[in-house]
Amino acid sequence: MQILDGTVAGAVWGNQFGFQTAYPLRRASADDAGPVADLWIRSRRAAQPLIPPAVHSDGEVLDWIASIVIPRRETWLAEAHSQVSGMMSLTAGWIGQRYLDPDWTGPGVVPEGQF
Repeated sequence: MQILDGTVAGAVWGNQFGFQTAYPLRRASADDAGPVADLWIRSRRAAQPLIPPAVHSDGEVLDWIASIVIPRRETWLAEAHSQVSGMMSLTAGWIGQRYLDPDWTGPGVVPEGQF
């Protein structure tokens, strides 16, 4: 993977319906706040009861993603069919947030329980 002008020249590989597929990776921008917040909210809800429910409203999550996560952290997105399917946010070199669209677990981008 090579970073060029704030984007990435690379991809994450997945196995969708028996075919090896490359899913583009790129840095998140301000325009991605809505899709990233939606992904975060749906992923957390799908993971209950394994993780506790969010304590903030959907609007508060969107504000946090838009004002903190995307502009102040190194946030990467994976895309499938031109939609955000996964996100990872780094803070001081550590993974702070990592979520995958619930529709892409199992036979999707990564095997269930391994993301």
